Amino acid sequence: MYRKRLTDFQLKQSNNPKVKDKQEIRFLQACRRVFKTKDQNIPDPNRHRLRTAQRYRFLFLKSQYINKPVKHLKYNHGLVSENYGFSTPHYYKTTSRAESRADRPTIRGYNHFIPEISPARDQYWVQEYNPYPDMFIPYKYRDIIPKDPLYTNTGDYIEPGSRSWFSY
Repeated sequence: MYRKRLTDFQLKQSNNPKVKDKQEIRFLQACRRVFKTKDQNIPDPNRHRLRTAQRYRFLFLKSQYINKPVKHLKYNHGLVSENYGFSTPHYYKTTSRAESRADRPTIRGYNHFIPEISPARDQYWVQEYNPYPDMFIPYKYRDIIPKDPLYTNTGDYIEPGSRSWFSY
């Protein structure tokens, strides 16, 4: 979604000659690792090297740059489009019921083109829990059927009517 551009990198080596030699050796090893190829008859070797460096995010020229995706951003609240100079994604709130259009705040910017897809106000998003399985159970046994959903010790849901539901 968002990317950061890494540019203007310079190879700065140490002043110590031994360390400088080791840095050069490591850089040449990295070049060999990235640019190794089985096909020796490449039509445009320079373009091939640039594409390979871009694929591995490897800089070997000063004029190169990397567009890297930003993966470390975590948002706990929805984005407010007015705070940014660019369009931001619009996410729906995760609630058990849908909000009516009058209850929602007005969203400015590019997000006003999103069509209305929310269900009616009293319509649940998830089907209500039915404790009785889809099979015949005599009415005299319906008193002992638990009204709440059953879960195992590991937290797995036990579906009504399954073998583990009967043995619970």
